[in-house]
Amino acid sequence: MSNEELEQLGQMKVKQLKNRYNDPAINRSFIVGVDRAKMRLYDVEQSQQNLMKEDDDMSIPFDNSRAGENLKKIQFS
Repeated sequence: MSNEELEQLGQMKVKQLKNRYNDPAINRSFIVGVDRAKMRLYDVEQSQQNLMKEDDDMSIPFDNSRAGENLKKIQFS
């Protein structure tokens, strides 16, 4: 996911939905650097990870669909 601020910094936000090896709640979303000229991703410093908080405008597209709205109405016990 990206927005204007991240594009200017050459970064991208990754939101993890599934994880084969560990608990997906540990690193739910994180920031990676993007070198678009070489098509490479790289780690950014830990201080950069804390700059971006959970934004409502950067939600999962499925959540905004009709099916996502129906899932929000269902109460799981």
